[in-house]
Amino acid sequence: MKYCCYTVTGRAIPLLPPISVTINAHEDAPADDITVVFPLMKSLPEVVTIRVWQGERPVFSGIVDEQIMQVTGSGTVLKIVARSRAALLLDNEAMPQKYVDPSLTLLYERHVAPYGFCGFIGNGAPFRTDMTITKGTSQWQVIEEFCIKCFGTIPCVTADDYIDCSGETPKETLVFDNCDEQAMDYISVVYRNKFFKRISELYVQPKAGQPYSSVFHDEYAHKLGIQRRRFVVSNNYRGKRMISSAKRKAFEVAVVCPGGIQGALKMPAVIHDSILGTVEKLSIAGWTYTLSSKGEYCQYILRKEDI
Repeated sequence: MKYCCYTVTGRAIPLLPPISVTINAHEDAPADDITVVFPLMKSLPEVVTIRVWQGERPVFSGIVDEQIMQVTGSGTVLKIVARSRAALLLDNEAMPQKYVDPSLTLLYERHVAPYGFCGFIGNGAPFRTDMTITKGTSQWQVIEEFCIKCFGTIPCVTADDYIDCSGETPKETLVFDNCDEQAMDYISVVYRNKFFKRISELYVQPKAGQPYSSVFHDEYAHKLGIQRRRFVVSNNYRGKRMISSAKRKAFEVAVVCPGGIQGALKMPAVIHDSILGTVEKLSIAGWTYTLSSKGEYCQYILRKEDI
């Protein structure tokens, strides 16, 4: 992979091949993150952004949270800790205001574009709805709330600095199979049924003091005998999302593969194993790429759709 840091003026600072790298991307965290250590031959200026490519494909683009230069007995190293540009939307509050019939185009211009994004992916037309932004709401929460309410999606930031609100999934399917030369070889697979993640009943109260007007059930949780009831002050959009998210997190597969990053978030996935059989209807919920003295590998976290 290729790595490059940039100063505040946009000057590229080429770097030597890294000593170690960890990159994390997960659907539960809006901002991806990277920690990378480079050998250092001379002092560097302050850098504010870092980009990573695997071949021609962008893998990471983000803002530098920490730049550490360390001198040890074995040499001098540069350590960069960074998060993707979504961190800027998480770290900044939105101005309290009310929107009537807002559009993604308008919200992007006011809440996202000022932070250096390249554009948005999704329907930019106005929607017949109201949105009230209260004090303490982050810029990210503004876009997320709009996407959930109007599109039924969760936004994500791409490695080339677009905010994707479309909810579209990659067309390719990542197949893990040690007996198929066309598929991904794996070192290990761990299957987890996380029963504690399921919510059997979720009651939704529109506003404090009002009746709980909606209830959502996880029928499979009832079949398993799981009793876990929750009450929330929210709206039906959030209520549906909460119980759907709880279902999705209830089954998880961790697959460790040698080599670089082959998958992307939301990509459909299938596992074929000679002993445990075939598991389908999975998608990539997260991945962690690691390069160290022990080698190069990527761990994929796979989850099922609602079950």
